[in-house]
Amino acid sequence: MEKKLSTASYAAAGVSILAGLTLTEWGVLVGIVTAVATFGLNWLYRHRSYKLEAARVAAEIRALRLPDRRHVDKPVLRNRRSASD
Repeated sequence: MEKKLSTASYAAAGVSILAGLTLTEWGVLVGIVTAVATFGLNWLYRHRSYKLEAARVAAEIRALRLPDRRHVDKPVLRNRRSASD
């Protein structure tokens, strides 16, 4: 019972504060909430876009990578002069 009364008291306090706001104050609050939401959504979609672009570039680099010459079947000559003599 005590918990319900304290919840009702806090709810009534919140409603009285919100009821005391003028139309101009409501407009300011809505503008602030809209600006914060727009910033968050822009950040989220830009972050996803950067991750997709990075994955695309990494895939292009992997596709263009030349074969590693260290793993060619031919033996590597350490001293070319002695091999040609």
